[in-house]
Amino acid sequence: MLQEVDIVGVSGSKNAGGSKKWVCKHCHQMFTSSYTRIHVHFFGAAIGKAPEIKRCLAILKDRVKYQSLLNRVNVAESKGISKSLKNSVINKKNRDLLLRNPQFQEMITAINRAPAGYKAPSYDKARTVLLDECVRDVEKRLTLVKDTCRGAMFMYVEDFSGVEKTGESIANFLLEAIETVGPRNVLQVVTDNAANRKAAGKEVEKVHKQIFWKGKIVVKYFLNHTHALAIFRENSQLELLKVAKTRFASHYILLKRLWDCRESLATTIVLNSWREWLKNTDANTRQSGLLVADTIKSENFWDDVESVLAVTKPIYLMVKFCDGEGSKMGEIYEKMDNMLGEI
Repeated sequence: MLQEVDIVGVSGSKNAGGSKKWVCKHCHQMFTSSYTRIHVHFFGAAIGKAPEIKRCLAILKDRVKYQSLLNRVNVAESKGISKSLKNSVINKKNRDLLLRNPQFQEMITAINRAPAGYKAPSYDKARTVLLDECVRDVEKRLTLVKDTCRGAMFMYVEDFSGVEKTGESIANFLLEAIETVGPRNVLQVVTDNAANRKAAGKEVEKVHKQIFWKGKIVVKYFLNHTHALAIFRENSQLELLKVAKTRFASHYILLKRLWDCRESLATTIVLNSWREWLKNTDANTRQSGLLVADTIKSENFWDDVESVLAVTKPIYLMVKFCDGEGSKMGEIYEKMDNMLGEI
């Protein structure tokens, strides 16, 4: 920790190991304090204690530096290098998760505003009445998000109690749900299994022809036809991306790249080289190519792509954040609120 500050002098204390004058290497402010308050400067005071020293705003704003410094302190604590480290606020259990949670500060504010003599709720009340109120609040917020998205709906099918999870059984469930909300209000259907998702999708498409993977069809067509791909590459600096089982958020990435290649695709299908190749190829390839070209020309298709990307980008970024390394729980609540606001 002392590597993060420059010792510039000593205080007037008679204790040789007492307070020192030091300058933070990050915010460049000078302080006179003991070693323990250097911890408070970087990580904050323990709950219920006054900080008695300003926080380092430079570290507070830079989460990468904050996490790096915290990791180094944790390593030193685990090795027992310093007793003062062991006694510091950094070693308190769940300190980071709690203090960085925005709801924690809201709770403190609410307690301060409570009438004199206020008593905390009992265990039974907290897990019954108050929990039910929280559930209702979440349901209201989800309803608000649904209305904000103009009825657009994401359906996540994870478990069917007592029902065999096959493509057909999932499809039957989806069809009932789609009839309830209307087929045009469904943006995406996600199941817990790739094979089930594909099977369910085919079953749903038999009834609702407008629900199909146009973007995936366009990408697959170009990647499966070498000559068509060569013509596209002559007019694009980006490659089309296909869905990969191991890639994170592969469907979003595919659709985003397709959107970025919109102009290049539009240019490709009006070239003489494209038309000549399509004319001289076999009937099936030609018919599929005409459907792909119609999709690329369709303004409705691109409007749908833009809408889906706009709604799913905040979700994608949220999931990507959670998938990263390091402790995340303390920031998830705030990021969830931001995500809902963006949607």
